[in-house]
Amino acid sequence: MFPALLVLIIACSDLVLCYGTSSIISPATFRSSSNSSNISVLLQGYININLFYKKLSKPPIIISINSTNQEKFQASASFEKEREVLNLSWAHNGSNITWCLLFQFSKFENSYSLNKISLYYELPDLPGSKRASNNQSIFSVSIGSHYSCQAEQDIWLDNYSPCPVSVNLTLSQLKVQAFKQGSEPEFHGLSKFTSVVIIYLSRNILIV
Repeated sequence: MFPALLVLIIACSDLVLCYGTSSIISPATFRSSSNSSNISVLLQGYININLFYKKLSKPPIIISINSTNQEKFQASASFEKEREVLNLSWAHNGSNITWCLLFQFSKFENSYSLNKISLYYELPDLPGSKRASNNQSIFSVSIGSHYSCQAEQDIWLDNYSPCPVSVNLTLSQLKVQAFKQGSEPEFHGLSKFTSVVIIYLSRNILIV
């Protein structure tokens, strides 16, 4: 009886130990600062990129970005007086092909907006670099504030040239601040919060 009880205790201890070391998935966080001025851009959220073949019977290509793999994605940014671009780049499937996801922000007198998202990609069966973008404004907030949306935002990116692939981007638990004073990894100012699901179908917008 006692040896069996000892084995049971050891098995339970191993089970608890394995459970305690499991990874916790949370939103990815990317930040880039200017080398010449005290400004930065900060983005946090779950990012999913989906590429669907329109006619070919091939499985979709799915890229999920979160806290468990964000180190594979290199964040950089360009800073201008009225424009900032956050660039996430990575080697697709460990190859020498680099994919880039760009978030473009425009600054106005007292506010800024995320007015363009672009994906630059290349596939082995579709030689040559491809670009897909969404030119609709995603949000607009006051300078010094940040944007926050817990709901999933579903965005379709249009290819700039004919392509047998459809590109879809989903963002959830998104927090963004551009034209941010200082390089601290915290969001500043008031938050413009929305909990609605926003679906972008090409150039048409549907709010659910």
